[in-house]
Amino acid sequence: MELVQALAEADEIPRAEISRMQARQAEVTSQLQAAKSSLAQAQVALATAMGVSIAEPSSLPQAVEGFPPPPSPSDLAALSAEALAEMGANRRLDVAAARDLERSGRVLWRAAVIDLAAKKDLDFKISYAGLSDAGGNMGHNLGRALFGNWAGPSASLSFAYEKPLANLTQRGQLEQRQALWAQRQISAADAERRVRLDVLQTRITLEQLLTQLEAAKVSAQAARQAFENELEKFRFGRSTLIDTILTEQRAVEADLTVIQAQFAVAQTLAKLRFDTGTLVEETPEGEYLVVGDLWALPRTQR
Repeated sequence: MELVQALAEADEIPRAEISRMQARQAEVTSQLQAAKSSLAQAQVALATAMGVSIAEPSSLPQAVEGFPPPPSPSDLAALSAEALAEMGANRRLDVAAARDLERSGRVLWRAAVIDLAAKKDLDFKISYAGLSDAGGNMGHNLGRALFGNWAGPSASLSFAYEKPLANLTQRGQLEQRQALWAQRQISAADAERRVRLDVLQTRITLEQLLTQLEAAKVSAQAARQAFENELEKFRFGRSTLIDTILTEQRAVEADLTVIQAQFAVAQTLAKLRFDTGTLVEETPEGEYLVVGDLWALPRTQR
């Protein structure tokens, strides 16, 4: 604004350009206030998600770090998509739960098969009995009971067979358990298939975002250089104010594009960890804790 006023007072540019610059200044101020409002909404949303009680605006959570450094394309290229998909299928807790349900369905089906079979009971008993009615001490009576005339072993054998004629109840239960098992097999296979596809899609997206981020950085650097050149030309009267403002807008938009690309890369990195089941780690006590570095590439077993 000071430069425009100085050039207008020196009759280098028309004084009408001051109003144009004032309009641009008001526009930038409005955009700044809108950005501050969006920041406050994001802070409140973060505090709500964290379950933190806030009494003063100064107590709202603040961003203490910048965006994490993106991984290099060579490191990402070294990660096999097949190995990442296999890791996700083996580590994801929802896939493990689906497999447990499938195994429980098989157990229930097997129990129904056993219940459908005929009931066969074989009972075999063996015993030894003796009797003594003579008086005397305990040792004498015990000998007469074991080896006397009224002593001896006995045995019995019985067999029972039971089979309902139609057995519709057990047949219906078997069909129900078989359908349940098949349904859980489909659910487990579908859960694993979706996890593998999610991992593949996230890896492809991350690869594209890294390329997009590098291009955005190059574009932003060129736009800033173009704005500096345009501003220098404006100082010497070789460019108009409207061209300078448009060049500045393109430089700001290029910087915002870099920020959006950095955010997308960080978000996709966290999603890749979630898809591969490496977002949390199990402790020896059986608890699950979030890993320290959320934005590092997962490590596959070689």
